[in-house]
Order: sequence, then structure tokens, then C-alpha cells
Amino acid sequence: MRHYTSLKARFVGAICVCVLAISALPAQASGITTQGAGGKISFIAGHFNPGFGLGGHYIVQFSLGQAGELAIYPNLEFWLASDHDHFYVDPPYYRYYHLTYFGFDFNLDAKYYFPIPHSVPVRPFVGIGPAPLIIVANSDYPYPGYDYTDIGVGFNFFTGIDFPMGSALGFAELRGKLGNPYDAFLMSFGVTFPFK
Repeated sequence: MRHYTSLKARFVGAICVCVLAISALPAQASGITTQGAGGKISFIAGHFNPGFGLGGHYIVQFSLGQAGELAIYPNLEFWLASDHDHFYVDPPYYRYYHLTYFGFDFNLDAKYYFPIPHSVPVRPFVGIGPAPLIIVANSDYPYPGYDYTDIGVGFNFFTGIDFPMGSALGFAELRGKLGNPYDAFLMSFGVTFPFK
């Protein structure tokens, strides 16, 4: 457990350094290329049973010239999942109980778009960012309707592609979330409606 905690702390520290480095890039950007907003649907998996979620986002993209593009990408996620757990009544006897999780994540992400020819319609990206988390768990133990709330901070690392959908932009994204109180992976599909 101590080794896992140390590894996790190093990983979080590395992400913090990357976020600070990326946040300094817009000063060198040649200007805003795209602004937009949209939504997405997500499928989530972790130590609980697979669940689903909905989200919304705002994006501002900056040109980095031949180095590609940088995007500031704040977004919200609401998700729902369930699980079963157990406790021992009198070993080897134990009782199962049901848990329902409702999560709210506010992701302060940054995306980097790789420099590729404009003739290629698909645009790959990678990204990272911190994520304050609020998770409410409802359980039928120790009594029906019992619930508790966990508040913590996680970190996102993700990759995906943008692709044209008429006047809008579709995207597919695979996201990992590491932190307290829960680690999870999400697969998302969404659309962005550009303002510019």
C-alpha cells in the first residue's frame, strides 16, 4: 500500500508539472482559432459496476503555428453507477448490500492537437488536467436510504479524435481519472458547436 501511494504521488506530481507547462503556452499562441460548446455521453468503469454519464464543455483553441494547437477545455461530467459490497456477520457468513454512486466532476483540462495536414479530416489530441470530484453514495446498509458524500481531487489524462459532423465537430475520447476518492476510466462520445 505504501509503494502504491508513493507511485501515485509521483504520478500526480508529474501531471501538475505538465499542467503548469501547458498553461504557459497560450502566451506564445498566434491567436484563437476556434471557440465552441457542446455535450457528450460517457460510459464509466472503475471498482464499481459500469455506469453512464452526461456532460457539457466549453473549448477555446489557440494556434501554435507549425507545432499544432492548444485548447483550454473546462468541462462538467455527471455520472451514475452501482455496486455490491459485503460485510461479515459471523465468518464465514456475510451479507451483501447494494450501493449507488452519483458523481459530479468539474474538469479543468487542456488539450494538445498534433500538427497534421488540413486535408486530413480527423484530428488526434491528448490532454491532462485536475478534476475536483463530488461523489454521493447511497446504500441499504446500515439502513435503507443511508448515504454519504466524498469530496476530493483527481487528475485526468485522456486521448481522442475530433472529426467533422456537418457544421459541428464530433469527438471520441478515452479518459482515465486518477485520484481521491475513486479511480475510473471513461469512454465518451460528443459534439462541439463552434462559435468561430
